[in-house]
Amino acid sequence: MKISFDFDGCLDRESVQKYAKELIDRGFICIITTFRQKEYIPPDSNNDLLEVAKNIGIEDIRFTEGIDKSSFLKDVFIHLDDDYNCLKEIQRNSKCIPISVCTGNWQGKIERIIRRKG
Repeated sequence: MKISFDFDGCLDRESVQKYAKELIDRGFICIITTFRQKEYIPPDSNNDLLEVAKNIGIEDIRFTEGIDKSSFLKDVFIHLDDDYNCLKEIQRNSKCIPISVCTGNWQGKIERIIRRKG
């Protein structure tokens, strides 16, 4: 099962990083799907994103370069994000299940979905 994480406002949080690492340790495939540009020049580089990905063990990073994320999530079961408009777009245009990191129990919601999928 593949689970995607937005970076800014989501996977840049330590609590989300810890959970993503836990999912990887449990055998899930975790990826990053971000609106960021792949090629940033300093001082706006992607070093923060790349460092977190390396520390967690995420190799699949999808830079949408400002394009709607739904087209990048065709093979993804769940996507965690902080952007309400992005979550709505994913819900409308893909089979991926969008979850808001801004809700109080985002981790519990993901776990319930995982259990139901079995």
